[in-house]
Amino acid sequence: MFIKQELLIENQFSAIRINVGIVQAPDIFFSFGNARNSFQLMRLYQAKYLNGANEKYFVMFKNNYKYAKEAFHNLNTALVKVSDSARISANAFKANQELQVYYETFLKIRSASIDLKKASRKLDQHELQITRTVSDIASEIESEYQSQNKVMQSLVLRTQFEIVVAVIISISLSLGLILVVSRKITTPIFLEMQKRADELERLAKLDGLTGIANRRLVDERLTLEWQRLKRAKETLSIIMVDVDMFKAYNDYYGHQKGDNCLFRVAHVIDSCLKRPGDLAGRYGGEEFIVILPNTNTPGAIEVAEHIKKHLLK
Repeated sequence: MFIKQELLIENQFSAIRINVGIVQAPDIFFSFGNARNSFQLMRLYQAKYLNGANEKYFVMFKNNYKYAKEAFHNLNTALVKVSDSARISANAFKANQELQVYYETFLKIRSASIDLKKASRKLDQHELQITRTVSDIASEIESEYQSQNKVMQSLVLRTQFEIVVAVIISISLSLGLILVVSRKITTPIFLEMQKRADELERLAKLDGLTGIANRRLVDERLTLEWQRLKRAKETLSIIMVDVDMFKAYNDYYGHQKGDNCLFRVAHVIDSCLKRPGDLAGRYGGEEFIVILPNTNTPGAIEVAEHIKKHLLK
């Protein structure tokens, strides 16, 4: 649900971004930027809360929702002042609607999580009380047994033992019912929450435009491979790829064409890497990086030539 909602909102933001570049109004651009930044922070704090249930992240999530709503309000106010803003207004309206659904969905999941924690605490208290009750029964039986005369010992022992077994069986059945019902309710929700958190963690390491590794993942992998290959005394090669004259291309043809260009370049580079350990990433702007573990200089040159050949096709 979260991933689908986030993609719907991102699609509207992308459409707004394209049209904002056409209108070229500072107030509209500024309000759009505030709305998008607030939404990205909502995604971050939502993931952090689901991973650790820290209330400060929930507060930050709510605050950024308020900031995003305010930014959309400012955006709509600014759109009234310019012509040819129908497309931006439509996209902003849809994005605002999806943002509200996203916010309300998170509140429902949080509420369900809190209810489950309360139920779990009650179950723990119930188990503790049952344990104490069984212990008290056993103590009473032992005391009663010791007070009987030798003639009645066998009969008393047998009778009281049967009582204890009956009580324990009854309690076990009660606990079993509670645990089975609890598992049916909680397990799917927690699995879904974990699945969403894992997906967000994966997306956090990908570049939003090109879909390949972002700077964060590049830095992590570069540090890891450097330390590993240094210990093994092996070779590490790096290829830097820079798109020449990109700024002029982007200014002349527009941001949409520029984004499409970067997307195609990224996927050509990524498709040229055949080994599982090789990594292509966006280093920044129109710069890309290729990390080649266990690769010497001739090998890196061969890969670079292969990338160049496919880029020139």
